[in-house]
Amino acid sequence: DNLMSERKQNKYNVDIKNLIVMAEDGCPDAMYDLFFCLSGKNSYHKNLDLNEAYKWANILSESGDVRGKFAMANAYFYGVSQSLSDSEVTIIESDIRKAIEYYESIINKDVSQYDSIMDFSLRFGYSFSLKEKIYNDSLRKLGLIYAAGKVGNCDYIKAATYFERAARYCNMKGGGEPMVMNPRAESELGICLYRSGQIDKAYECFARAFNTGDTVASLWFVV
Repeated sequence: DNLMSERKQNKYNVDIKNLIVMAEDGCPDAMYDLFFCLSGKNSYHKNLDLNEAYKWANILSESGDVRGKFAMANAYFYGVSQSLSDSEVTIIESDIRKAIEYYESIINKDVSQYDSIMDFSLRFGYSFSLKEKIYNDSLRKLGLIYAAGKVGNCDYIKAATYFERAARYCNMKGGGEPMVMNPRAESELGICLYRSGQIDKAYECFARAFNTGDTVASLWFVV
């Protein structure tokens, strides 16, 4: 176990100085890796610097890279703070309207441009591609924003349009029959339809989500 841990440590031991040189030369992958490490996404890199991390995320975002846009969108969605000694320092304040702008810019981007981004599974061991995660999570976050009424009254109809796209796109370039790609979004779609009075359609969603193992659907749908 110790040997395996050491190997993992070596694998994720990023040379920040070299990354900074590459990022300053305009390398988008280096910018993203700096954000990834300095924001704590890489659990083996302990020297967190959220100011520096989001500086590079913002530069990457301004270049049009969806990875940077997604990082900034989530930053404004949740807000970012860092514990320093005995105090909590705000790095980025939550701003839902700014988050919406970033998420919308992601889902309206020509998704064919995502193909240049290396598959997440090749870099960090995940079973999904980064392009799928960014696109899908952006749709789902927009659904959550409107369903929760974070920018006015709850708008379940508008939220449902985002959840449906997040739940059932077959692949990012289109084609093929729609299928449940994100069971949780399918359940959230069902909740929006239920609350907007579309009961039958809601239970169809719960059934689909239930059959793909979503625990939220099990609270609404019983065989």
